[in-house]
Amino acid sequence: NNNNNKDNDNGGGHLQPHSLSFTMAVPAAAVRPPNEFLRVITLTIHAGQRLGFDLAHTTPPGELPGQYVVGVDPLSPAWSNRILPGDCIIKINGEDVTELKHEEVVQRIRGLLPTITVTLASSALLHARREHKMLKLRDGKLYVRKFHLSADGHKLVWKSKAGKQDPFYRIGDIKDIKLGRHTHSFQHAYEHASEAVRDQLGGQSAEGCFSLVLGETYEAIDFVAPRHDVFACWSLTLQFLTGRHKQMLADMSFSQQASTERERWMKEIFESGDINHDGQLSLSECRDLMKKMNFHIDGKILKRKFYEADMDLSGKGYRKLDFEEFKRFYSSLAARPDLAMAIGTHFSGHIDRSDPVMENVVDTGDDLFGTASQLRDFLVKTQKEDAYETSLEHCQSLIEQLEPIELRRQAGHMGIDGFRAMMLTPQFGYIMDQQKEEEVYQDMNQPLAHYFIASSHNTYLAEDQLRGPSEVQAYVRALIRGCRCVELDCWDREDGEPIIYHGYTLTSKILFKDAVAAIKQYAFVSSDYPVILSLENHCSVPAQKLMAKYLVELLGDELYIDFDESVGALPSPEALKRKFLIKAKKLPPQATTDADVSDDEDEAAEDFEDAIKAQPKAVRQTLKKKITEERGFVDDQPLTVAAAAAGAQAGAKKKKVKLAKELSDLVTYVKSVHFHGFGKESQAFYEMSSFGEAKAKALSTSKNASKFVSRNKVQLARTYPAGTRVNSSNYSPQIMWNSGCQIVALNYQTPDEHMSLNQGFFRDNGGSGYILKPIQLRDPAVEFDPQDSTKLSLEDAKVLRLDIISAQHLPKPNQLAEGEIIDPYVVVDIKGLPCDCAKSRTSVIDNNGFNPEWNETMEFDVKMPDLANVVFTVRDADVLDDDYIAQYALPFNAMRQGYRHVPLQSMSGETLINSFLFVRVTITSHEAGRSAARKRSSQPVVRNRLDTSAGLETKIKIPALDQAFARAPIIEVHEQRDALLYNVEQFKESLDFQYDNAFQLAASELIRRVRHKGGTVDCEVRPVGDHSTYGLSIQGLAVEAFTNDVSHPLKLYENIRYASEMIYNNHSKISGLLHDTLATLEKAKTQIGPMCAEAGIPEDRLAYTTQSLEEHLQKLRDAIRYEDAAVKLANTLMTTMMESCENGGRRMSVGTSALRRPSKGVSEPVMPTAGSAASFSELEHSEDSFTQDISLNSEAGDV
Repeated sequence: NNNNNKDNDNGGGHLQPHSLSFTMAVPAAAVRPPNEFLRVITLTIHAGQRLGFDLAHTTPPGELPGQYVVGVDPLSPAWSNRILPGDCIIKINGEDVTELKHEEVVQRIRGLLPTITVTLASSALLHARREHKMLKLRDGKLYVRKFHLSADGHKLVWKSKAGKQDPFYRIGDIKDIKLGRHTHSFQHAYEHASEAVRDQLGGQSAEGCFSLVLGETYEAIDFVAPRHDVFACWSLTLQFLTGRHKQMLADMSFSQQASTERERWMKEIFESGDINHDGQLSLSECRDLMKKMNFHIDGKILKRKFYEADMDLSGKGYRKLDFEEFKRFYSSLAARPDLAMAIGTHFSGHIDRSDPVMENVVDTGDDLFGTASQLRDFLVKTQKEDAYETSLEHCQSLIEQLEPIELRRQAGHMGIDGFRAMMLTPQFGYIMDQQKEEEVYQDMNQPLAHYFIASSHNTYLAEDQLRGPSEVQAYVRALIRGCRCVELDCWDREDGEPIIYHGYTLTSKILFKDAVAAIKQYAFVSSDYPVILSLENHCSVPAQKLMAKYLVELLGDELYIDFDESVGALPSPEALKRKFLIKAKKLPPQATTDADVSDDEDEAAEDFEDAIKAQPKAVRQTLKKKITEERGFVDDQPLTVAAAAAGAQAGAKKKKVKLAKELSDLVTYVKSVHFHGFGKESQAFYEMSSFGEAKAKALSTSKNASKFVSRNKVQLARTYPAGTRVNSSNYSPQIMWNSGCQIVALNYQTPDEHMSLNQGFFRDNGGSGYILKPIQLRDPAVEFDPQDSTKLSLEDAKVLRLDIISAQHLPKPNQLAEGEIIDPYVVVDIKGLPCDCAKSRTSVIDNNGFNPEWNETMEFDVKMPDLANVVFTVRDADVLDDDYIAQYALPFNAMRQGYRHVPLQSMSGETLINSFLFVRVTITSHEAGRSAARKRSSQPVVRNRLDTSAGLETKIKIPALDQAFARAPIIEVHEQRDALLYNVEQFKESLDFQYDNAFQLAASELIRRVRHKGGTVDCEVRPVGDHSTYGLSIQGLAVEAFTNDVSHPLKLYENIRYASEMIYNNHSKISGLLHDTLATLEKAKTQIGPMCAEAGIPEDRLAYTTQSLEEHLQKLRDAIRYEDAAVKLANTLMTTMMESCENGGRRMSVGTSALRRPSKGVSEPVMPTAGSAASFSELEHSEDSFTQDISLNSEAGDV
C-alpha cells in the first residue's frame, strides 16, 4: 500500500478466494554484493491471510498473523522509489517485477486480486521520515508531539522546545512493540478518563494505540496515532526496523557489534556538537563539545589536532570537520597510553620505553605489535586465561578478527588498535568472568534452602510506599532484571474482584489477574528457574476463590502443586525449572473446607509499627480515634506516616483470617508461618518465615547468629525493608546474606547503592536469580557465626590488589552546571563478613571526565571470598556534596585477574555506553599476598591451587593425570614456605631491619635488647624428626621490662619456630607425594598419544596437551626444589638463632646504627643487594666473628 496514493485501498474489504505466490531471493548479510543471494523464500498469500516479511527477519507463514506484507531494504544509499537489483528479487506468479515502480507492482497485484493490499516497507519508511503529529501519554496526561524517523533509520525523533537538541528513542533499544492499549499506564489512563479523553485514547476499540517497551528497564512509552494511515505507517516501520536490527546483531560477532555500537555512539556525539546542523563541526563547536564530553584540553593542543584532522585544504569543508574527519580528531584525543603500558612488556616496538625522555611523552603504543605467540603469552601469563583454551590457532583467529590494519593482519601481527578492540570485548577484556555471567555453572540440584534467591518487596509499587502508583509493568521490570520472588498484596475491591495495592495507604490499585498474566508472560524471559509468588492475603473467601481460579487458569501446568513431605527437604531449582511456587498461609492437612488460620504474620500491619512508635503519644492517640480502618486516612486531613500506621495497627487486631481451601491447596513447599524463636519446636522444612529488617539484623548480629544460620540451612527465610522506609529506600542485603537468608526482598523500583549491590551479586551464575550459598551456610555439620572471624580458615583467605589505572568517557551528573567538567575519583568497597568490609579511594583528578588517569594501588584482605562482593563507584568531588557518577558491582569470586575493563553502569543498572574503568586485578593467597606486600613488590607473584609457581591456571585435560596432579601438595609447599618468609619479614621489621639479608642482625639485636634490660638468654632445643628447632629462654627479666620492642619480636620469632616445625614435620610426606606424582606424569609422557586418544583429544591438540603436561611436570620439579629449599631455610634460621645466642649479641654494638631504618629527614643508606653473598663480608669486614651469610641461592629462593 503506497501511502502516497490517495486512491489506494487501505486493506479493508473481503478477500476473494484466490492465492498469490511471491518468490523472493534474499541475501542474509547487511552488505549485499549484487546478485549474491543466500536463501530463497516463497510466500503464498491466501484469501483472508496477511503475512509479515522483510529482509532482516523472515516470518514463517502463520507465525505473526496480522502483520504486514513485503519489506525491502529501506536504507540502501541508492534508494529512490524502486526496488533495487541485488536488494531483492520479486516475482508475481512467476513474472519478474523487480524493476517495476511501486505503483506498477501494486496495480499488477490488484489486477490479479482486486481487494488485496500489499504494503512495501520502503513506502512506510519514506513516509515515516516526514513529521507526524501523535499523542504521547505521560503520567496520565496527553501531549501532542511531532515525530519523525531519523535519516539513518536508527532513531525515533520528536521536536523539543526551541533551542534544545531534539530528543529521541533508539530503534536498537526497542524490546517490544505492543499494538493496542495493553500497558497498565494506558489502561489506567483510559479507565479514569472522561468520555472526551477516552475518544482521544482510541475509544473502545483502541484505534491508533501502540506502545514501545524500551531499554534494560523495559520502560513502556504509549502513543496514539490520529489516523489509520499514520498508525499503519509507524507500526510497520517500527516492526520492520526492530526486526532488522535484531537479525543484524544475530549475524554479527561481538567485536562487530561493538564496532557498530561505537560508530553509532560517535555519530550521536558528532550530531550533538553540530549546533547549526550543517553536517560539519567548526573549531568552536569542537571546543564546546569537549566540555560537554567532560574533557579540559589546552586550547593550542585542541587547535593543532583539529587542523591535523581537517583533510580539506579549501572549499566548503575547509576549517571544518565532517564525520570521518571528526573520528580522526577524536581518535587522536582518545589515545590509550594505559593500554600501551599493559601490553608493552609482551609486544614488540620501535621505541625504547626505558628511555627517561619517554616519561614526558604520551605513549600511544602505535609502534607496538605482537605475534600470535606473544599474544598468547600475554593472555596466559598476565590475564590468567586458560592455557589449553588459549591456543596459538585461537590467537591467530583473534588477530584476523580484530586487527583493523590489513598489512599487520596479513603478517599475523596485532597492533594497538586490535589490542584495544580485544580488551573491549567481554570475553577478553571485562572484569567479570563472562562464563559465570552468561552460563548457569553452579550445582542446581540442591534444596531451595541452599540458594540465595533474587527477591522483590512490594513489587507492584513504582515509587514510594504511601502515595505512589501501583503498576503491572513493575512486575515486568523486576522479572526482566532476574527477580525470582515477587510480592502480591491482595485485597478486595468493592465489587469483590481481588486487587493489589499497599494496604492502609493511598497507593493506586491494579487487578490481581492482570498482575498474574504479566508474571506468566515475563517470568522466564531472563531465567528458566522457578518464580515464587509471595501472596499477602487480605481478601475475603470469595475473592480468594477467584485468586485461586486466576492462578490455575493463567499459570496452567507451570503452577507447581505436587507435594511430598516424606522427602524431608525442599525440591531443587533444577527440579522446579519453569515452575511457579505459591508462598502463602495454608490450612492444616486435615481441613476439608474453608477454615480460620492464624494471621500473626500480617506484614502490611507490621510495616508501620516502627513509624508510629516514633510519633508523640498525644499524636498517636488522636490518630487512632480519627483514622478509618479501611484506608488509614481522614477525609479532611492529609495522609501521614503515623496515620497509616494507626490504620495498620487497627487492621492488626484481627488474629484469625478465613482461608479458602482452593487457595490453600496451591501452597506446597513455601508455607508462611510466624517465627516464634529458636527455643520452640522446630518448624517443618517446607515452612518459612518473614523477618522485618530490624528483626533480621538483630538475629544476624546477636549471640544467636549461629542458630539463625543453622535454621536457614534447612528452611527458607524472607527479609523485607522496615516500614519506616516510606520513600522505598533499601537496606544492605549483605548482612542478611551473611546469615544465610535466602529471600532478601528489596525495593526494585529504587536505584541506590544497595540495589546496585544486589544486581551485581545476582549477576553471577548466568543471571539465573539463584546463587548457591557457601558450604558454611549449607552444611549442618559446620557451625558458623558471621560475627566471629577467628574460626575462619586462612586457607580460603585471599589478598586482593587493585591497580586503579584510568577511566574513559565518564558521564556528567545531571545536576552539573552547563560547561562544568567533573573532578572524578574512584571508591572501591568490599562488602562481605564484618571482618572483610573495607573501603578505599583514589585521589581526585581535576577537570577530566574524558580519560582521567590515577595509577594508584589499593589492597584488601578477604577472609571469606565466597560471601564477598566488590563495588566500584565513581564520584565527582564537590565542595558541598560529592555527586554520584557511575558504579559496578560483582562477586569477588567472579573477578578475573589481569588488566580488565570495568563496564560502568548508572544507578538504575543501565550500562553506560563506552564508559569504563581500567584496572589491574591481582588475587593471591593470604600469606603469599602479605609476603608480597612486605617486599613492596610492584608485580606480586600470583598463586593459585593449579599453579603456584608460574602463575598459569590450566589442566592437562586427561582426567587420570589431572586427578593425580590435583593430589600433589603443591599449594602446601608454597603456603608453608610463604608463612615462614612472612614471619621472617615481620620479625626483621619489628627490629627495624627491612632489607633481605638481615635475619642474623635482627636476631642479635633482639638478644642485645633483652640483655640490655638485665635479662639472660639461652636456647631451648626441641627435636623435630631429623632436625631441631631453637627457642629463646629468657630469665631474670621483670614483667614490666617486656615492652613492645621486646615482646612483639619474641612472639614473631615463636611464629618462625612454629613454621619451621611445620616444614620439618610435613617434609617426608610432602616430598614423597611430590616425587610419586612426578614419576606418574613422567611415565605418562611416554604414552601421551594413546592417552589422548582414550580421552577423546583430537590429534591436532596433541602438541598442546604435551606442552601442558610438560608445564605440569615443571611445576612439580619447582615444587620439589621449593620444598627442599624451605627445609634448608628453616635449618639456616634455626642455626643462626643458636649462634646469635652463643655470641650474646655483643658483636652487634658496632655498625648496627648504619643498618637501621633511617630517621625522618635522613637519607636512606645504600643497602646490599638481595641474594648477594658478598654483601655481608663487605659490610662487616671488621667483624671476624661474623660467620655466616644466611642468604640462599637461587634454588632455595630469596629470604
